[in-house]
Amino acid sequence: MIRYIGATKSKFFLFFVFISILVAFRPDSVGSDSAGYAGAFVSASLEEGIAAPRWEIGFRLFMEFVGVFTSSPTVFFFFVALLISTLLYFSYKAASIGRSFHDDIVFVSLLLLSGWYITEMTNGIRQGIALSFLYWAVITQLRFANYTRFLLLFVVATSFHLSVIITLPFFMLIKVSVKKLSLIWILVLVFYMLGLNERIIETITTVLNLEIYEQIRYYSVADPSQLGSARWVGLQWDQLAYTVFFGLIAMAVFFRKRHGDSDNEPHFFILKTYLILSLVYFVFGFGPYSNRYAVMAWFFLPILQTAVISKLNFKKQDLTMITAILFLVAFGYFIFMRLDWLSYV
Repeated sequence: MIRYIGATKSKFFLFFVFISILVAFRPDSVGSDSAGYAGAFVSASLEEGIAAPRWEIGFRLFMEFVGVFTSSPTVFFFFVALLISTLLYFSYKAASIGRSFHDDIVFVSLLLLSGWYITEMTNGIRQGIALSFLYWAVITQLRFANYTRFLLLFVVATSFHLSVIITLPFFMLIKVSVKKLSLIWILVLVFYMLGLNERIIETITTVLNLEIYEQIRYYSVADPSQLGSARWVGLQWDQLAYTVFFGLIAMAVFFRKRHGDSDNEPHFFILKTYLILSLVYFVFGFGPYSNRYAVMAWFFLPILQTAVISKLNFKKQDLTMITAILFLVAFGYFIFMRLDWLSYV
């Protein structure tokens, strides 16, 4: 397992505190769902009850806990951003894929560039927290076969967004060799493109007398006849290509750089995690808003991308220049484009 002595975690934590402050004070134009979350939080902090009682218990308790100290939605969004950011960063550190301070900077930069990072902190807040806990549980517990602790953290994750529960059967594949899992991934991908996964799910749920197929197929649609008016129904070739591209790139780099099992184990584990997360998309992505399953893998991309880059060979001077430029570009892009701070100018 790769280990190194670099910048302390506390320094990066302080950086994410700063980022969380920026997110909390973002313009109102960022985060179309933020107003709903803000209203629900104010209701919780004033002990008027949660505005959306259908929300999961973990998220409701989180709102009530923050509401004990403040009734400001801005402070609430600060804690949301800080929780998601620190869970992602410590998941990356626990993965042991970084070899130097440069790798840490690359990860932070890719995180700032990720559209899913800002989306899950401002729109998909419940899912963002849930997935962050899931990644933490997988990397710190499931990886080392600490199944009881993993299940406890998994329950915490599902208490923020119930959709995470569908990943559990897929993570039974985590002990399969990376080559076999890659073949399974390619097979399920082909089935998805042919529409066979939908037929399989429909058949299984019909036999078991479950409504899972209908709930996915007609999600957000009041009447089945209105399915044509829904957005991102089923297979979207651009989204599929985006998902598959990073999986194939990681496979190419990791298998080409394979020297010893101990040296590659962290990287192969990250690859296996990404493949498993994207399998969820391939199997269940046949209804409206199919990207809500794909985001489970997309949100994980900064960790996978950092693992890939850490395997590439650069001269030290070149690496220093590349990481410096990457960070400056990412930081500026995050502030002025993602957070739309240009609107204040």
